[in-house]
Amino acid sequence: MWKVIEYAVFALILVFSSYLLVGSEAEAKTVELNRNATFFNHQSAKNPARVKSFCRSYIKKSGELRNDINIENIRVVPRDVTKTSGGNSLTWGSQHRVYQRPIVELSTIGYLCNNQVALEKIASLLRFWSEQGSFLDSIVRSTGECWKGGNAEASCPSHKTEEVALIFNAMTHAWLLNIDYFESLYFHKKLINYIILGNERIVKYQAKRTKKFQNFPSGGIYAQLNQANGMMLHALLVNDPNLFDRWKMDGVRKFKFWVDKNGLIFNNSYRGTRSVHYHGLAVDSLAQFKKMIELQGDSLSNYNLDTKYWRSIDQAILAFSNPKKFESKGFRGKNHKTDEASAIRGFLPDNRAWLFIEKSYVTKSGLGDQVMFDFELKNGRYFAPGQMTGWAYNTILRSFAGF
Repeated sequence: MWKVIEYAVFALILVFSSYLLVGSEAEAKTVELNRNATFFNHQSAKNPARVKSFCRSYIKKSGELRNDINIENIRVVPRDVTKTSGGNSLTWGSQHRVYQRPIVELSTIGYLCNNQVALEKIASLLRFWSEQGSFLDSIVRSTGECWKGGNAEASCPSHKTEEVALIFNAMTHAWLLNIDYFESLYFHKKLINYIILGNERIVKYQAKRTKKFQNFPSGGIYAQLNQANGMMLHALLVNDPNLFDRWKMDGVRKFKFWVDKNGLIFNNSYRGTRSVHYHGLAVDSLAQFKKMIELQGDSLSNYNLDTKYWRSIDQAILAFSNPKKFESKGFRGKNHKTDEASAIRGFLPDNRAWLFIEKSYVTKSGLGDQVMFDFELKNGRYFAPGQMTGWAYNTILRSFAGF
């Protein structure tokens, strides 16, 4: 009898907690997925001059690609690729990009320039990787060792999974960006099943509390929403509206829980001399989430999140305009840096997608250093994929959108 009462009380607590985190707003159900627009409808809004210049830089008059995208040395990849880097991590910003970047570049060339050769290269690469089961054994369960005791250099095996997630995210996005081509291949089921397997393993092992659906991966909200965003992309890949909605609501909960009403984000906005960079990462994740649900007919306003979102953008504008002032608010959490040698204050490929996505809002706001923002929008490098593939794609494609 007492067991029955105990379970009933526990169930009520779960319901009440969900109500507090998500609010009383009704979830907007997705009936049919728009699979031809992962984040933007780029194709209808491309800037012809920029696209032409871009395509010339990668494609010869003969239609062949220039020799600066070499995939020959990454065809053979073991199941546990991290063994080649000490067994712990692919090292942020280094080795994982060796695999990620060609996928990002080739799929964008195929999409923007309608280039068959680029897409054939990706198909060849995916075929090799699927036959070898590349990367699949690099996906491991987080141990909670990251930043243990406040030590930034502590062993962090979960980075294996996060980094491999970026590679599978690149594959997923490449497929969706060029869906007609890939689904026309006679062996496409073998390739898509490999990507699906990687995505499913990643979501299973990325969090410490793997038995709970509403799990929180290690790291700030940029990692947490990367999981939700990545799985919404996966839902597009497998064409499952219910799965999309499930992960959309996971993102809504995380958005509500971690973003303050003033637009500051725990703990990304409180990382000491890296506060600006990590706030940029976090706002990028929010911006990706916003765009993804909008393209499926939903809106942040349906969850009372629009005010929080625009305030987080305002905070990003002020942070990049006056980094030292933004850093002065103190610390929260254990993973912060205080030394100047570790400072990250300027724009990087993985902290600026929000600027491209919300260009109109930023320029009309009149806030912060508008000269700096204008320069970055006009001159920022297109191909410099950051940590999170979706951000790289958005920065690239938004650059060519002309709006």
